[in-house]
Amino acid sequence: MDTCAVGIRDMIRNTIRLLLFVGLLKGAGTVIAVQPKLSEQDYRSVEQFKATLRPYFEKAKKVSPEGEPTLIVLPEYLGAWLVAVDEPDWVFRFPDINTAMSRLIIRHPFRFIGQLFSSLVLSDFKGPFRGYVQRSVFIMQAERIREAFQETFSELAKIYRVWIVAGSVLLPEAEIKAGRIVFVAARTGAKFNLMNQGFVFNPTGSAVLVSKKVFPVQEELVFMDAGSVGELSVIDTDLGRLGVLVCADSWYPACYRVLDGLGVDIIAVPGFVSPADRWESPWKGYDPPASAPPDVLPGDTTGTNLEKTMWEKYALCGRMKSTDAVLGVNSFLIGSFWSLTGGGQSNIIRRGKIIAKAREYRQEAVLYYQDR
Repeated sequence: MDTCAVGIRDMIRNTIRLLLFVGLLKGAGTVIAVQPKLSEQDYRSVEQFKATLRPYFEKAKKVSPEGEPTLIVLPEYLGAWLVAVDEPDWVFRFPDINTAMSRLIIRHPFRFIGQLFSSLVLSDFKGPFRGYVQRSVFIMQAERIREAFQETFSELAKIYRVWIVAGSVLLPEAEIKAGRIVFVAARTGAKFNLMNQGFVFNPTGSAVLVSKKVFPVQEELVFMDAGSVGELSVIDTDLGRLGVLVCADSWYPACYRVLDGLGVDIIAVPGFVSPADRWESPWKGYDPPASAPPDVLPGDTTGTNLEKTMWEKYALCGRMKSTDAVLGVNSFLIGSFWSLTGGGQSNIIRRGKIIAKAREYRQEAVLYYQDR
């Protein structure tokens, strides 16, 4: 492409972004961060899951003027425990997640053995045996997880007429076809993998964007595959161009460079910090340590700074300053899921400054921002 063509393209892109930016500042919509508090009991059935989420959407509806475009951002791992949806009650009675997952294996022994064999022999994944076991459980349940996830957020988006960043869910690598989540392997015949993926739904109930976690933490790498930073994308919404970074991805400059190059206006970050008290504990540095960007100060990894402070410095609040994005929304999952606990303080950021923040790191919250 010659220099003149590039200049015209950039001028058009900047003009469009300016129009979106002005619209956003003149009350083009409401942006809401939902910090829900759930437990494993909320995943007993699809109807129970919907019923648990509806009160948060009702609260969001009350603060959003009728007919005004609304974006609701939900947290990471919100869909993860759909792995047990519609399973017998006894699966939900165990005190820790490892026991609960082992009972899923006992309930579906042949499906599990088939999937485990496939993962060991036919997949490209390299990890410890326990990692193969963990990924096999999620992959064998993938169809049910996908259907429950799609049904829930498609329905909520249509009922409340909102854009939804539906947190994240563990599924084989997915893509969007005709508004539905489909597995890439079903189209290409490729080997099934497992990724932590965030999805966006529009007000008609269609899935319109998938964001695959590029930088899984060490605990995830034991059983999960990573996405590619080059595959990050944005979607045009009524509020501006929206990009999604799943949790740890918000700590890496490379992700922001890609989104900024695509003209992002709003960056949504579904988050999950576990155990919950880690939020108020000393930060131990990037996970895994070798992945730390070069701009991380050595003094910040000595255990003298709290995790919550470093989220503001090295994640969305600090990193989005390098972009032209107007708004950032970070939502955390609160609650207890068998032996796992989640904590964090959700926030909404405008031009690199926090303008709304949850008061407590272990309590539910609904935050909102409206341009007037």
